Amino acid sequence: MVLIAMDRVPGAGLGLPGPAAFRLAQRAISLADRLHLPVVTLVDTPGADPSPDAEADGIAHEISATMAAMAALSSVSVSIVVGEGGSGGAMALAHADHVAMLRHSVFWVIGPEAGSAVLYRDPSRAAGLARAFAPTAAELVGSGFAERALPESITGVRRYILDSIARNDAGHRTSRWNAMTERAYRGAGPNS
Repeated sequence: MVLIAMDRVPGAGLGLPGPAAFRLAQRAISLADRLHLPVVTLVDTPGADPSPDAEADGIAHEISATMAAMAALSSVSVSIVVGEGGSGGAMALAHADHVAMLRHSVFWVIGPEAGSAVLYRDPSRAAGLARAFAPTAAELVGSGFAERALPESITGVRRYILDSIARNDAGHRTSRWNAMTERAYRGAGPNS
């Protein structure tokens, strides 16, 4: 198994992975693919590094290349959202065959502060937008994004990872996202 985890240790960039981190993840995914090993990702980031240096070094390209590597992976992939899954960086590493979230974790495609600034040009509306995003584990299991909300225990996480790998059903990672998009497009709401 190849494990890819995000580092939220104080002093390690506040959990904002930069281009080099995504290139490292791509190399790990490529190695797993060549050796037919499962990939497990532990997602915990408010988003990718938004600094001018990261932009100049191609952060957007590296995020998309990481998502493409996960999509093309021939072996089974498992992702666990263990804290905050924010923005494209989290989406790239959560593009897996099996996705679970710890019960108290959250996941959104854009943080509520940035979303509020983009949608309303008013950062004071972030709290309301956060509720509208329905980012909790229970809500995202209901929407089909995640398969399961896990208790915050090593035993439960380990069992989920091992059971998911044992299914050996690689290749359906995009179908979950497609089903969610179709439901949203048809206006059926997240839980229909």
